[in-house]
Amino acid sequence: MSYITWAFSPQVHKSRNGYYINHDNLVLASPEERRKLIFYFIANQVPEKLDPQDAELYENHRFADVNYHTNMFNAAALAVLAYTSSKIP
Repeated sequence: MSYITWAFSPQVHKSRNGYYINHDNLVLASPEERRKLIFYFIANQVPEKLDPQDAELYENHRFADVNYHTNMFNAAALAVLAYTSSKIP
């Protein structure tokens, strides 16, 4: 399984949870985008600071768009893996 070690990079956390939201991102963003970026950062880093309704809404919709595409990719990858491993002598 050494050919997929790149997928388990120890730096992957930097692409999640608002790690790269900084001053440069906020300066270039429109006021609406700025509010969204700040909310996203707070929701991921310090969720206890959110109102209970906002926290519940965020958790309910957090992965709404991601799950479908992820599940489709996983199913396709599993099918390819099963097909290729059945051909190995």
